[in-house]
Amino acid sequence: MKLSHLGSVALITLLSAYPVGAADLGGNCCSDLEERVAELEATTARKGNRKQILIVYGQVNKSIIHFKLDDEDDTRVIDNPNSGSRFGFRGEAKVNSKLTVGFKLEIGANENSVEFADDSISIRYSEVYAKGEFGKLSLGQGEFAGDGAAETNLGGTSASTLLSLGPIDSVYFGGALSPFDSGRGQRVRYDTPTMGGFVLSAAWGASDEIDADDVWDAALRYANEFGNVRLAAAIAYRDEGDNTSLFGSASVMEMKSGLFLSGAYGRYDIAGVSTDLDAWHIQGGMQKKINSLGASTFYLEYAKADEIDLEFFGVGFSQNIDAVASELYVGARFYDVDGEDAMSILGGMKIRF
Repeated sequence: MKLSHLGSVALITLLSAYPVGAADLGGNCCSDLEERVAELEATTARKGNRKQILIVYGQVNKSIIHFKLDDEDDTRVIDNPNSGSRFGFRGEAKVNSKLTVGFKLEIGANENSVEFADDSISIRYSEVYAKGEFGKLSLGQGEFAGDGAAETNLGGTSASTLLSLGPIDSVYFGGALSPFDSGRGQRVRYDTPTMGGFVLSAAWGASDEIDADDVWDAALRYANEFGNVRLAAAIAYRDEGDNTSLFGSASVMEMKSGLFLSGAYGRYDIAGVSTDLDAWHIQGGMQKKINSLGASTFYLEYAKADEIDLEFFGVGFSQNIDAVASELYVGARFYDVDGEDAMSILGGMKIRF
């Protein structure tokens, strides 16, 4: 909400709470009203200036998870590990007709208490950027070029993320499959303008470890529509010095029927290890508006990590509620980990603001 509207909202609220009759024109009414408006403004967050357009945004995403891992069988309330709760601020302003500068500050608030999830209040973004006909240049904490390149999914829901075998990967392998995502960090990143549906990105950043190699990555993304067919794809390469990874994904949807098919592949080359890690993931289903609430999505999925003898089959459903910018979802995954069975059922609600 723009600050210029704040006084109007406060005035309407106060007039509603303290109605003044048409004949009540006492001399103290206006001064009393001004005092109340001043008191309200003193307790309200304000914009720092009138130049930047400020937007407050975020989501709260809470889930119930039931899981069976080894001999453990438990049910917990957690923050959804696929897309956690967060809030942020972003703003931008035009220098001239060809140049815009802005910022993004975003905080993650994942209140998890299960052993396979991180408990953290984290800084997801703290960056400044400039954009124009030349593309976009970003500096600070934020996404590396390949972040999300393995997660392209036109029918995706909060119950599932491509090339994520969690929570089993965190329990058994210490997050070994996380290299299939560049993630976020302190970096400088450049994105080209969109050309024929393509965007090329590159990023560089120093490692968090002292004397460690620098990290850099590059990614190519594509999105377009051909009649009733929508297509999106991405591929990325990441170099961490000793370790490198190549990963990507693609998704296609026939918009009239809502049928979609998505797939992802990742390869992680680990220094000093003779066997590299390969994983792939495929998901298909239908996304269609079958009721007045919003789009409904049903999907089936299968994923496998060849070198660590892990695979799973999954099924899920989600229901968007457009009127309140929300999503209800449930998803189940049934794992085979080196001959041992495991399972997880995740259900919850995401509310965006």
